[in-house]
Amino acid sequence: MNENTIDTSPESVVPAQAAPEAPQAGNKRKKIKKSKAPDKRVSVTIASNAFELVSVFVSALVVIAVVFVFFARPVGVSGSSMLPTLNSGDWLLITPIYGEPEYGDIIVSYPPSTFDEPLIKRVIAVGGQTVDIDYDTGIVYVDGVALDERAYVNTPTTRRTAEDQQFPLTVPEGYVFMCGDNRNASNDSRSTLVGFCREEYILGKAIGRIVPFGSWDIYESFRMATGQE
Repeated sequence: MNENTIDTSPESVVPAQAAPEAPQAGNKRKKIKKSKAPDKRVSVTIASNAFELVSVFVSALVVIAVVFVFFARPVGVSGSSMLPTLNSGDWLLITPIYGEPEYGDIIVSYPPSTFDEPLIKRVIAVGGQTVDIDYDTGIVYVDGVALDERAYVNTPTTRRTAEDQQFPLTVPEGYVFMCGDNRNASNDSRSTLVGFCREEYILGKAIGRIVPFGSWDIYESFRMATGQE
């Protein structure tokens, strides 16, 4: 065989390596979609709104508490000692902020007494004034002047008990003499079981009635009795 002749027999042919297939048209890579994370701005907005609502609610409670503690508070009436002015079940608004107690004021007090409970009564006299009661006529005198109480008392002051104080008497400074408008069914300063009330035991002055609605004015009858109408 000639040296320059190339042997092309099948046994000596070395197969060529297969070329990589060309990518087919249209065979595109699939993109993996990433799931969207929750929008943090939405969560922050909800939290902010909730915080604002809680803040408003707490602020409202604080304002109400301050008003009730320092300016006014509701109290309920129990019993018949203030008929006809007040009925059992009425609710009043009282304020601890007012000047010196005066004749005619309806006050709520908590003096040490046999009954150990708050009392709702009317101020009849204050420190330095002299009180006298004529049980036969039912007339109360303050500094010698007869009080015209017909417009606001339920019955004249005619009930006398063994616990009654001896009249006339002078109210000590810093105290008040108080009575219920339903005189013959009231335990008040006429009795030694209650006695005078120190001003520091006055919780507040009633300024109006909130229940039942529509009957706010509790001083109308007193103004009529004293000529202030």
